[in-house]
Amino acid sequence: MFLKKKSVSLTLILGGVFLFGPLQSTMAQEGKGSAEKGQSSAGTEYRDLTPVPSPSGKKLGDQIHYVETSYSNINKLLWLLGVYKTDNKEDVESYIKISECNLYLKYYRDDFEWRKVLLASQSYLEKYSPGFSNYFEIVQPLRIDRYDFDLKGFMLDPPGELANVGALQMYGMSGGSNTECGNIAVGSAKYTGSAVLKLKSPINISYIRIDPELAKEYLRYIEGKQGDLNDKPAYIRYRVRVDRYITTQNIDRVGRSHIFSGKVLQVDIFADREMFLPLFSQNFQ
Repeated sequence: MFLKKKSVSLTLILGGVFLFGPLQSTMAQEGKGSAEKGQSSAGTEYRDLTPVPSPSGKKLGDQIHYVETSYSNINKLLWLLGVYKTDNKEDVESYIKISECNLYLKYYRDDFEWRKVLLASQSYLEKYSPGFSNYFEIVQPLRIDRYDFDLKGFMLDPPGELANVGALQMYGMSGGSNTECGNIAVGSAKYTGSAVLKLKSPINISYIRIDPELAKEYLRYIEGKQGDLNDKPAYIRYRVRVDRYITTQNIDRVGRSHIFSGKVLQVDIFADREMFLPLFSQNFQ
């Protein structure tokens, strides 16, 4: 079980009278391409969120807030890691388009109201972006093969599907920007939503260990849903922690993507896309 942090909406802040004056920017303007090297133009590295081991051995436990890998949440992650800056107008405008698109559609054509939205957004991001989550859930389809009675588990189809997994695609985009308000052109490729997580430690799962009774229940569920057992679908959920931003680059068959470094904390496999029927779980913390 995990608890959600109490979040504050920019739309809620904008619901009242605009009282924000000009914001005094104290950050130096980034040089072109500096974000793709993982450093600012001044040579300052972006935030590294790798946890420092506690002398007491305490863990975060239920306080971890996992979020889905959406375009908006990837964008917020980049704000958390310090890749985007509040003194960069394009960064702030892109945040509004991606995560608060209703405000963009309502106010963008009105120069005076739009300025108020920009100033309010700067204030919001300065105050709340450090609280954005770097913990994500990545859900992908998986195919299961026959049950091995010696291993007491299902083999994978194809074999080796989860062997030596060194990277995970967190989110992929095609054909433009996907926002809650539809396809809104964000502009620079700097704001792509595609993201890949490079794992500090590869994942190796050779088969899915399942008690025979649960395995029989799974097969009955699939047969009842599909009418046969020709295909055995399942869903794997990776719970991951993103520690730092590496670069933004073009990747074959993926396109322009943000590259992050992080760790898989837990893997769960479910019989259904809604993740109500658990089959397997492994903790990597």
